[in-house]
Amino acid sequence: KFTSCFINHIQKDTLTICERDSVIIPANKVTTQVWGGTDAFKQINDSTIKVSPKNNAYYFIGKPSREDSILVIVKQKPIVKLGNDTTICNGDSISITSNVNGLYLWNTGATSVSVLAKNAGLYSLQVENTDGCIGKDTIELKLKELPIVDLGNDTIICKGENLELNAKNNGLTYNWNTGATSQSVSINTPGTYY
Repeated sequence: KFTSCFINHIQKDTLTICERDSVIIPANKVTTQVWGGTDAFKQINDSTIKVSPKNNAYYFIGKPSREDSILVIVKQKPIVKLGNDTTICNGDSISITSNVNGLYLWNTGATSVSVLAKNAGLYSLQVENTDGCIGKDTIELKLKELPIVDLGNDTIICKGENLELNAKNNGLTYNWNTGATSQSVSINTPGTYY
């Protein structure tokens, strides 16, 4: 009865990894056999290779006889997109959300599909899909301080006189309740102006 010394060099027949990940494949009792594969690999020593295939790939020991082989199956990571970095006004809030399937974990500790953000900083999300692959994204939230508008105290003017109200804060967009869009407005009728 003949028993080959070269059987089962590689301990597994199949191995699953996530895209863009690497894995080390060790083998037992490899001395003179040559490694080969359907995708590139880095040989660490006679018994070990490091692989990071983009698609499913076979790797084997023994060329051309292929005495033992392993199939590396590549699973996709979830594509997590939180959008562009955003600026909101101080005191406002924004809902940051993603619509990819999986288990959610935000850097805030939340595990929901979305988080309500009102503080400046980085908001990161990692999503793990059913294959155990993890996708990540981060968005930066910046706060813009609200302008301080002081039109002065309530004022009484005589009939025929004008009062100029100035919102100050040069370079901003203005929208008066009169319909005016300039930084200042001249008034001569009683009322409330803002």
